Amino acid sequence: MAALAAAWLMSCGLACGAQRGNCFVDLPVYDVRGKRLEIKKVTIRDREGRDEMPKKLRDELGFEFRDGRLYFNPKAFGSVLQLQLDIVPEGVVHQLVGLLECESRASAQVGQLHSGADVWASVVRGRLQGCVIGEDWWVRTMPMHGGAEGGVAFEGLVKKSGEFSVGGSMRGERQLLVFGHGREPLKVIAFDVTEGGKNDVGVVDLTGACPR
Repeated sequence: MAALAAAWLMSCGLACGAQRGNCFVDLPVYDVRGKRLEIKKVTIRDREGRDEMPKKLRDELGFEFRDGRLYFNPKAFGSVLQLQLDIVPEGVVHQLVGLLECESRASAQVGQLHSGADVWASVVRGRLQGCVIGEDWWVRTMPMHGGAEGGVAFEGLVKKSGEFSVGGSMRGERQLLVFGHGREPLKVIAFDVTEGGKNDVGVVDLTGACPR
């Protein structure tokens, strides 16, 4: 941590001083059904999550958490932080955040819906209507919140009958389903996926959104 702190201080320079940060990153945390949770405290650690950033360095880079946002001085651009978010009700979320813009957002999601079955994968099924379904139709899933570190999107096939299914190691949480044809996304819906459970979206109407 000492080396990292020295590097940050070097990039900040003496002119940084104790200037209050006016850049920020929004840090919303949601439960599995998309309800926003309250953050009680934010602890800034090094990228590996081991050591807490010294108070002197936090002050010099203008770090301050208030109203769901972590404020910082622009001199902190390029830093990668491991944030420990203490939330209400009791719980802790660890979030890797890169400070690349003056105003940004990094959401997180906690918990998951589970069927209790001993399985590693979940499958979401349903049927499209309202368009003539031919070749090159697809469906993708991804978490509505969090998941910014990658490896969480899954793709499935849409049959000519309109039936679709997409499977993968999806967490039990609120997911976005994106339906598309070729290079164009056509419709996005939200669905609460239960890990290892029955995930039947039902009929999705694409009327008015068909590809030309």
